[in-house]
Amino acid sequence: VENNGGTCHLEMSDYKKDPGTSGLRPLLMLHGGSWQYRGAGYLGQETLVSHYTDAGFVVFAPFYRLAGDKQAGPYCNGVTHDEIIADVDAALSWTQSNANRYGASDSTITLTGQSAGAYLAASLATRHGAAIDRALLFYPPTDFVHFLNNIDSGDTVEAEGQNALEAFIGRPVEEIQVTDADIVALSLPQQLQNQVGDTPPMFVVHGLADTLVPGDQSVRLCNALSGSADNGPAALDAGDTSAGEFVKTYACDSNGSQLHLTAEGQHMLDVCVDFPFLANTAGLSDACFSGDSSAGREQTLSTLQASINWLNNSDVGAPAEATESANDEASVAGTLKDSDSDQSGSSSGGGALQPLILLGLVAWRISRRKCDPGS
Repeated sequence: VENNGGTCHLEMSDYKKDPGTSGLRPLLMLHGGSWQYRGAGYLGQETLVSHYTDAGFVVFAPFYRLAGDKQAGPYCNGVTHDEIIADVDAALSWTQSNANRYGASDSTITLTGQSAGAYLAASLATRHGAAIDRALLFYPPTDFVHFLNNIDSGDTVEAEGQNALEAFIGRPVEEIQVTDADIVALSLPQQLQNQVGDTPPMFVVHGLADTLVPGDQSVRLCNALSGSADNGPAALDAGDTSAGEFVKTYACDSNGSQLHLTAEGQHMLDVCVDFPFLANTAGLSDACFSGDSSAGREQTLSTLQASINWLNNSDVGAPAEATESANDEASVAGTLKDSDSDQSGSSSGGGALQPLILLGLVAWRISRRKCDPGS
């Protein structure tokens, strides 16, 4: 695509368990990164790929142009929501036309995404429902109107979240009104509550310890699926942790949509870095974002396992209990940890760069620990 005086080359990676297999279900997987980064967001996504390929999907993971000037180079950055959404629409169209060349069946497209990528997946499901089978969304920002109202009312909003919104919209919050046409159009609950029954089912996972994307963003999404973002079945409540309840599930509609709130989950709750040398570093033995308690991590793991079953259109039923070994190693779906077969420090491979990214995640986790007296 031509952009900023040059040609931006956008890539589409595809993954499957066996290169010779056909008849697989196509899964379009959209990376996060505040609409401004690929790096760690794409790495976090790649660590989950094997869970989806093991479940019988062929996974298509596209790049899209980025806001700001942090990554991707001058010809692929410096855009706002219009161009990013256009790229994601093009990725969906390309996948529909080409998926069978890579072993996919002719079924409708399944979606998943993390953070900013989860917003883009939800946007596709909202606007192109007939082409989408279902969508799995991890901690998605969804309601810009509500987010701006929180800023106006003086609620504490993390600077990173505000910066991401400004980059995506293309102007500072001081110049944005909640009644602006683009803000209303981009706020998904406002759209979804007017098309009940016409949206493919969604499985949403969000942590209440997420300070980057507050949990009420997913609560409003869930409630909008029932007809009212302000009044619906979901509440900002993940259960009674004193009674051992760390994850609470809400049925969002009669179409199979679900919201799973975790009491201890932070942003990137599906990623866990496990390095032995962290044992005496800032009181941490790892950098897991799923929770600080073993029970919280175990129940988050069960939720993530259930999300794969749901995505594969299987009978989810009650979330399966995590095994002791999984709990002992803090193995959340998408875990990054040392292995005998891969000395790079990650179970997903990728050479010498990955340890640097993982160490960055560790440092970020430790820094947040130090500046958050409540954790």
